[in-house]
Amino acid sequence: MSKIYFNEHQRKILDLNPNVVSVSDRTIQYAPAFKILTVKKISPE
Repeated sequence: MSKIYFNEHQRKILDLNPNVVSVSDRTIQYAPAFKILTVKKISPE
């Protein structure tokens, strides 16, 4: 569990990101396609 809390302003900004599916006061849920793309970019080939 995260010790970071997002305030209302931060949640609104995160909600504008197309890669974010949902935001709560403690968590950010990212889109599956974004997760896959990110892992592919950081994984050594």
